[in-house]
Amino acid sequence: MPPKKRQKHRKYHLHDSGDLKGEIEALFNKKFVLKSREETWTLPDSSSMFQELPFILEDMISLKDELNRKKSSLNDMDIVQWHLHTRRAHKAGLVVKHLRENIHAEMCTQAWTKFHEILSSYDLIPEIARETKKLRSVHLCEAPGAFIASLNHFVKSYHRGLEWDWVANTLNPYYEGHDLTAMLDDDRFVLQTLSHWNFGVDGTGDLMKLANLESLQQDTADVHLVRMIDIHLKPSKS
Repeated sequence: MPPKKRQKHRKYHLHDSGDLKGEIEALFNKKFVLKSREETWTLPDSSSMFQELPFILEDMISLKDELNRKKSSLNDMDIVQWHLHTRRAHKAGLVVKHLRENIHAEMCTQAWTKFHEILSSYDLIPEIARETKKLRSVHLCEAPGAFIASLNHFVKSYHRGLEWDWVANTLNPYYEGHDLTAMLDDDRFVLQTLSHWNFGVDGTGDLMKLANLESLQQDTADVHLVRMIDIHLKPSKS
């Protein structure tokens, strides 16, 4: 029986139909405006809560069950094959490659491009920092450090003369008591910038411990910019 021919994926080019360009523009313009501090909102009175009879949306339950079945099929999937699949399905997968080859950005990863897009789309450098020429930022759950590298690139490109200092936190990669599955194995940036990292009073870097959180708050009392990122490692949660 002759082997099946491998199906070729369509290659997209800049001169393709406007549908692709429109889809790309829609992705880059997917923005949400949060309520400002002036717009207050309070919870309704507790006496008005849970007054309706319980009900079930059959369509939603069906979708939930189908989604869980699909997610369960990923439990035993090889992680290398999963990453290969997600890279091929990622519509902006070539952006990082282009930046690495043409811009030579430091630690250029998807996280790097994510933060650079945020910095380019919103005015996150405070006015007081621009006036005083001093900026201090704190970065939570930062390892391996791509967001810091991205902010550095942005500051050097668009805010020359700005004196920038930063503090970062992450689970301490050198603390032997941590679960290895919760750690990132790339400490190249951390090792070269240890004086900027706050691992708390016990050296773990675990912000779920109140003492470590309070230590970080004291160390970053005068920051202008707070940056956070959540990382998912397992296929079933990506």
